[in-house]
Amino acid sequence: MKNKEVMLKKTGAIPKSDADVYERINAPLLVLDPHTNRIIWANSSALKLIRCQKQDKSLNTNEVNYDLPLPASWALKGMDQHLLHVTKMISSYPKMIYSLCLPYHQALKALTVTFTKQPLTNGDIGLLAQLATPEEIETTQSRAAQTLYHTNTRIAMFSLEGQLIFENPASRLSRHKGAMSLAKRFYNYSDYESFYKQLITDGVAEGVYRVVAPKGYRWHDISLKLDFDPDTGKQAIMYSATDVTKRIEAELVIRYNATHDSLTGLANRSRLESILQRHLSNSQSKVDNGSIFFIDLDHFKTINDTLGHQAGDDLLVTIAKRLQNSVQENGLVARVGGDEFVVFFEKITCREKLTQLAKSIRYALSQPIQLQQRTIQVSPSIGIALFPEHAVDYEELLSKADLAMYKSKEQGRNQYRFYEPEMSQAIEKRVAVETSLRNALSLKELVLHYQPRLEIGSNKIIGAEAQLYWQHPRNGLISAKPLLNAAEQTGLIDEVGEWVAETAMHQQSKWERAGHSLHVTFGISKAQLRRGGLSKRFTRLQRKIGINPANVLIEFKQDILMEKKSDLIKEILALKYQGFQLGINEHDQSIADLEQLHNYPISTINVGHSLIQDPVRWPIIQLIRQLSTQLELQLVASGVETKEQLNNASRMGCAQYQGTYFSSPLCPLEFDTLLMDAHIPLCSNA
Repeated sequence: MKNKEVMLKKTGAIPKSDADVYERINAPLLVLDPHTNRIIWANSSALKLIRCQKQDKSLNTNEVNYDLPLPASWALKGMDQHLLHVTKMISSYPKMIYSLCLPYHQALKALTVTFTKQPLTNGDIGLLAQLATPEEIETTQSRAAQTLYHTNTRIAMFSLEGQLIFENPASRLSRHKGAMSLAKRFYNYSDYESFYKQLITDGVAEGVYRVVAPKGYRWHDISLKLDFDPDTGKQAIMYSATDVTKRIEAELVIRYNATHDSLTGLANRSRLESILQRHLSNSQSKVDNGSIFFIDLDHFKTINDTLGHQAGDDLLVTIAKRLQNSVQENGLVARVGGDEFVVFFEKITCREKLTQLAKSIRYALSQPIQLQQRTIQVSPSIGIALFPEHAVDYEELLSKADLAMYKSKEQGRNQYRFYEPEMSQAIEKRVAVETSLRNALSLKELVLHYQPRLEIGSNKIIGAEAQLYWQHPRNGLISAKPLLNAAEQTGLIDEVGEWVAETAMHQQSKWERAGHSLHVTFGISKAQLRRGGLSKRFTRLQRKIGINPANVLIEFKQDILMEKKSDLIKEILALKYQGFQLGINEHDQSIADLEQLHNYPISTINVGHSLIQDPVRWPIIQLIRQLSTQLELQLVASGVETKEQLNNASRMGCAQYQGTYFSSPLCPLEFDTLLMDAHIPLCSNA
């Protein structure tokens, strides 16, 4: 009864899209329904082979409904069970090969049939059978053998236990002589174990692995598949592999370059961030901690500028090696900038231990280095930050270590400092000042006041020094010195300095048109000189405004006298060449600084308030006077607050003075009023 139910079961069909594809294939293809033991579809090649007609010639579907012939020794039930067994096995193994008897020229003929799964429209699983005659198989096998023996692909067959059954020449020549089993082909046994497990679970496995080669190892792209040994019918492992060593090595180089510094070979910022981020994430759950050193080389730029970039690179390579040797396995060393390095110590947060490490690094990096037949010595400034104590964010942690490093530089360089909260407060204050400066510029809150400069003896106003003030929206008029410090640190000094120069020159032009022959004085910083192009910008302003450059006195601080850089000297000489007057502002130190005066075309020297009021230091003024006489310079007493100080300045040879004794700095309108006032007190020459 059960067999009748199988025979009467409605036969399924194949999807039309599959039928269209199969019809275009030259090889004979049949679709069988194992539940009814019937051929339900065949392409034209298969119909011709078995001389079977379509069920309905009007339909272009090649659907047939043809009972399978059976070998004489097989019963219907046996064939039914056999095909159902094949269907069941197909779910685990995508392809199976059997020999079956099918009608061929009114006779039963043994054909080799390759079975694969074929979904049917009624939800059942049918069998797609590809047919081949013995003659075709012989031809195919001959060609397959020829191809197999000449391909560069490594092809082999192993037993399910991993013992070699067969391999082509490419496989034999690419393996070590002792690698007769699948396991021994892998460089790492753990790779084989995981790969084999995947094969047994999924029936297939693919991956790129290191394999044992006749010499060393190679990288192979390996594919494994469970199938059957056609000779014994036992389950076997099909192995194919291609050598991808060149590709993998190229990828490894690319990956290495993406995570390492090309000059020193150390980890780069990207790799450091990747590793640190992972540890910082763990630190939030209190399972991880550590610390970083932010290291900057002191005076590296000077060496780089003096000896050249190649020498600078050689120095960095040497420093990197010393740093790596000093840290060893205790931490990760990374180069994150020109002469900036970061060392990451995992699970080291003890300050005593970190202090020892910092001292060791400082000692190692401070040793003399032979560079271009010279002995060079550099020192590191080190900032230390801990996580999670100081930060659990990568950028914040790096920033705090950077703050500590700058604190080391401020305290004399060649130091190490742990991060402290006060450092952040200082930087926040600096950022606030910088923001205020930008706002003051955009809102035009900066103003110039002018302090009269007079000739001693006649007490005639001969000039005015421009001084910068900030018209604060809440605090009123205040000194702009904090803003100037921020301007030098942030690079805004050029914008501020150019505004001061232009405003002062315009004011001098107004006085000149009003009949007052006055020079105007303003200061410049070392930062402005270092950036270059100052003389060109000032000359452009002077010509645009239309004033005589001889009526503009540009002053700079005395520390510039100690600079021996040719670019600074060249810039100062260019200012003098364009016709501007030059002077030293607020000289109140020793005579030693003035030894460099012969390098600069100076017109005036300001003698500071501290020298004027302290009789003990008057001999210094006498020396300055002697030097100024030889170089034909005029001395200006600045910061004069009393008549006594003015008299002292006169006795010591000062030709000009300025200070609150005569007048505080005035706004332009007040200064104009002063110029009109004829009642000006005179100094005593006693």
